[in-house]
Amino acid sequence: MSCGKHHETPCTEVLDQVYIYLDGEIDAAECEKIRGHLEECGPCLRQYDLDQAVKALVARSCGCDLASDELRSKVLARIRQVQIDEGEVEPEFSEDPASVREGRHLDDLRTEFAQVRNKASAQDRVILQ
Repeated sequence: MSCGKHHETPCTEVLDQVYIYLDGEIDAAECEKIRGHLEECGPCLRQYDLDQAVKALVARSCGCDLASDELRSKVLARIRQVQIDEGEVEPEFSEDPASVREGRHLDDLRTEFAQVRNKASAQDRVILQ
């Protein structure tokens, strides 16, 4: 999309980065370029407003759902297994991993869950709570 006017930052570049801008995951220089473009370009500002509204609607509609304990445990177990498979971490048990997965004690799972939760990003923590 382009409004047909010349801008220092092209409309397509701004619209490609609008969600990164909305999430605050863009460096200060790029942020300033996008902000300046939005101030002078009505069509891009309207698209930005629409994307901002969609993001707010999704957050409002989905932001309150908490994962069940069962789902949370399955996700964490899978993350741990991928970390082990990729060699990022060593298994915490000396036994065969398959038998360990089947026979872990609840305290071991709680400890592992706490470790993974502490390493998770802020956004991931909302899901894991």
